[in-house]
Amino acid sequence: MTRALSLALPTLLLASALAGQDAPKPVQFTGDVGLVNAAGNTRVTTINVGDRLVLRSGRFLFTQTFGLIYGRNDGELNANSRQARLRGEYPGGARITMYGFVGYERDRFAGIARRLEEGIGFAWSAIASPKQELQLEGGFGLTQERKYLDPDLNATESQRFATGRTAVRYKYLFTKAAYVQESFEFLPDLKNGDNHRVTSESMLVAPISGHFALKVSYLVKYNRTPPSPELVKTDRLLTTGVQVSW
Repeated sequence: MTRALSLALPTLLLASALAGQDAPKPVQFTGDVGLVNAAGNTRVTTINVGDRLVLRSGRFLFTQTFGLIYGRNDGELNANSRQARLRGEYPGGARITMYGFVGYERDRFAGIARRLEEGIGFAWSAIASPKQELQLEGGFGLTQERKYLDPDLNATESQRFATGRTAVRYKYLFTKAAYVQESFEFLPDLKNGDNHRVTSESMLVAPISGHFALKVSYLVKYNRTPPSPELVKTDRLLTTGVQVSW
């Protein structure tokens, strides 16, 4: 029996070590940064900064995200967008997760002086394999926003309404660090049937070395009823930069 234990103990220790390697970290951080600065005949400055912080405590999962886009052309501001979200998740079993979030957005050039959102719902992991992830979400929320009636003026109008929420996220991993991801979110206004928003983001991340990777993303934001007639319904943004992860 002593010999059997001496043979089994190293195996158990090795299995424990491997399991510890695969276990998710209690704290994970990812930062993104992209910068373009040109001087001479044309003066252009464009900055995009973002972060994603994940905290795990027992069965709870908390995620904080932030994004900033800032741009100037020949000294004139032409882009200034800020977005932040805090989300909490708790597993309910059978691949079902309950979630709740609070979000903030500001984008003068899209006519948004301030937008606050709170939402709750359920997420289902339809696919959860080492290579692929597919998550479906559904829920409800509340939106409070203040929008500019004219992009050239500071006059604003405030409104508050309930929203529905449908979201899909698909991720395919080539390796642990290299992947493509597609996210889709549909937010209908439950008070006004003609008003809804759609957000779609395609992302490619390719590792350079260690903690660094190249990131390319294409974001499309559609607003069925923009704040003023002068604004278009669709904003498209292609960003490239460096991603740092810990």
